[in-house]
Amino acid sequence: MKFFVDLLDKIFHRTEFLELKSEVLDLRRKLRELEIKLEEKESLVEKLKKEYEQLKNTSKEEATIAKKEEITDIVTELAIHMAQLNTMKKLQEDGKEVRIKDILRLFKQIEKIFERKGLIQIGEAGKKVSYDSTLHQPSDNISLCEKQEVIVRFCGYMVNDKLIKRAIVSIEE
Repeated sequence: MKFFVDLLDKIFHRTEFLELKSEVLDLRRKLRELEIKLEEKESLVEKLKKEYEQLKNTSKEEATIAKKEEITDIVTELAIHMAQLNTMKKLQEDGKEVRIKDILRLFKQIEKIFERKGLIQIGEAGKKVSYDSTLHQPSDNISLCEKQEVIVRFCGYMVNDKLIKRAIVSIEE
């Protein structure tokens, strides 16, 4: 039996085998540590994805709430003027005189409310301006050149740099 042990010892150089076994065990331990770290990272990624989705949903909800509050603020500011217009309408229906000056005063106050919220008027009816195809729309089927002098027939509007309605313009007659 000693012969076989000696033979095997010589073949496998037992000390080298033990060193290799030790290295293999170290590599297995490191591999397991890396697997654990990977699992932790994957878990963290999943947690962050869920947190991101929650934040995104919260952000959407807050934006919706903010929009509703903005609309409520505008309507609240408009309410008194709308009530006055309604009263004027009723007076006119009952045959009482309603002065156009009073109606225009109310509309001016309503315009100011919208201006504070970012509404920008493009042009003013009857005013001469230089034609700008990004802000103006020709009336009828007339052809206009940039910077050509035109008259604003109906004003247009922008809100916070977003074009809502181009001003309608025509050539002076």
